Amino acid sequence: MLVVCILFQTKISFSQQSENTGDITMEFSEDFFVNEEKENDPETMAEEIDFLRENKICINEAILDDLLRIPFISGQEAHGIIRHRQKYGKMLSLYELKSIPELDMQAIKQILPFITVESASGFSLKTSLKHSKNQLFVRYDRSLEDKNGYVNKAIAANKKYTGDSNHYFVKYLFQASDKIHFGLVAEKDAGEQAWGEHNKVVDFQSFHFQLSEIDFLKRWVAGDYKVSFGQGLVVGTSSIIGKSSSVMNTSKRNRGLQKYSSTAENGYFRGTGATIRILNFDLSLFYSQNRIDANLSEDDFVTSFKTDGFHRTERELGKKQNVAEYVWGGNLNYQKKNFSIGGTFIRYRYGNILQPSDQPYNRYKIRNTDSYWNAGIDYAYRTYGMSFFGELARGKNGGTALLNGINFHPASRLGISLLYRYYTPDYQAHYANGFSENSHIENERGLYWGIECKPAKRLKVSLYADIYAFPWVKYNLNKPSSGADFLSQIHFYPAGNLDMYLRYKYKTKEKNNKVTQSVIFYETHALRYGIQHSLTKRLASHTILDGNRFSDESSENSYGWLLAQDFSYDFIEKVLDLSFRYAYFRAPAYENRLYIYEKDILHVFSIPAYSGAGHRICFNLRFQPVANLTCYLKYGAYIYTDGRKTTGNGLEEIEGVTSSNVKCLLKYVF
Repeated sequence: MLVVCILFQTKISFSQQSENTGDITMEFSEDFFVNEEKENDPETMAEEIDFLRENKICINEAILDDLLRIPFISGQEAHGIIRHRQKYGKMLSLYELKSIPELDMQAIKQILPFITVESASGFSLKTSLKHSKNQLFVRYDRSLEDKNGYVNKAIAANKKYTGDSNHYFVKYLFQASDKIHFGLVAEKDAGEQAWGEHNKVVDFQSFHFQLSEIDFLKRWVAGDYKVSFGQGLVVGTSSIIGKSSSVMNTSKRNRGLQKYSSTAENGYFRGTGATIRILNFDLSLFYSQNRIDANLSEDDFVTSFKTDGFHRTERELGKKQNVAEYVWGGNLNYQKKNFSIGGTFIRYRYGNILQPSDQPYNRYKIRNTDSYWNAGIDYAYRTYGMSFFGELARGKNGGTALLNGINFHPASRLGISLLYRYYTPDYQAHYANGFSENSHIENERGLYWGIECKPAKRLKVSLYADIYAFPWVKYNLNKPSSGADFLSQIHFYPAGNLDMYLRYKYKTKEKNNKVTQSVIFYETHALRYGIQHSLTKRLASHTILDGNRFSDESSENSYGWLLAQDFSYDFIEKVLDLSFRYAYFRAPAYENRLYIYEKDILHVFSIPAYSGAGHRICFNLRFQPVANLTCYLKYGAYIYTDGRKTTGNGLEEIEGVTSSNVKCLLKYVF
């Protein structure tokens, strides 16, 4: 079947020359979500992508930070655009991008939806308000099968879900150019109660207000917001960074203070902050006072923080917002031409109630203190073809985090990245998020190198290798350990409407043997082939074949594989389009589970895990009956064929072999 699809698509590609704009969200996820173990906030990035598509960046006026808002663009490509503008003046047409050495046709295709050569008019409050945009989003999801947590009478009432199986949210966003933003969010997860004993309204409410680039005021945020400075070793609650098939994407993209409108219920600040610009200095100050979820001991000490955002059962409700968190901090950054240096400070207060469980892996966790702080110095320097970046951070208890990197472009078609990080076991920073193998910036040292070359006009080869070690024990790992990652990808786009890649990924790491509790090595080999093609101007196809092999010292090799076929058809341009996926998967062992991106409704990144054996089908429909109203619908179902009698477990268990759900989103612009 795969061979037939490839031959059919290849034949069509020579007769069809229509432009393939592709699915931007899919391309982004394929590039940036290779590492499934790394925590990200894809909803915020999806909103940013949608915003930039509707509010294009003028490349004749953009500074480096503006261009780096585009998720696909590299630092080298952004600098290439600015250098071209400085040398030849303003661009009259986007066709001039072809003359920039740093940009190939694939890079141009990826950034075109986000840029323009038309200059924005000067800021006027009256004009901005007159042409402001209001957006209202109403979303509804639910599982179509009954789950144990709602219907099983054998489960005690105080252990069942307190609410119904409906998930919904309402989001209102106001925007006046890119200067003024205001928003409200209200959400209820499936299983949570609304307008009842446990929640007077809904479970989660959020608010934000943001002013940007008005005279010396670079940014002011109030309500819920995120913060990111330097390389994220002190605070980095926004931006996506880490190992991916975009191997040169190793330097943090500093966004400073940024509004927060996601429905994720952790990882943000609630309060206010501002950034002012004086000459070449940016001074940022922020303050947050929030109540967060935590697991408490019998003596009401915090043993760990709860971050999933669910408050469905009596037990989960007992952990809701039971700790007061006070955070304040600031950053001072100096930037001139190709050099910047900054300092960041953050202080937390929870009261003297932090008492992680008495386990070896918790030895260095924050405890027995009323307050804690982190401070760091970061730098970035760029000369032609080379960029240096890094950060040195320290915690109150003396723990240290160090990161230094270099991106080198000896030629326009060749890039080399080197990065070294060293995070001591006692470095603790609750809101740090930088380059790492761990989910937290602690207990790690490693050396990463990546190479990206373009040996031919429509061919790109990407490689990375990362060798790392953990100097102290980890959860479910009884001794210091080590590991390594390797990725290679060949990306070939022979025509504007045909795009294919072949990716190989290898990973080796240590873990506890479940029986003997000794530490053993395991390794995973994964191979993926993907091909996207515009069969006609309206019909597009995407085929993925994915497979892996898992092995360790205590068991035989196990294998998993998946074949997925997507079709999307634009029935009426900008009015009605439909997409369909069918996938067959076989991953009998948990270690063989597979992750691939799945198209979803607006602002949703869906990367489900395929485990067991069976079929996956899903339909997506976008319908725009009038200019200011868009409807998004999705139906998805797993049909298992591995002999199971139920799917899921615990309160999420479903009788039978089918698990399906439906999603609906209405977007109204006025």
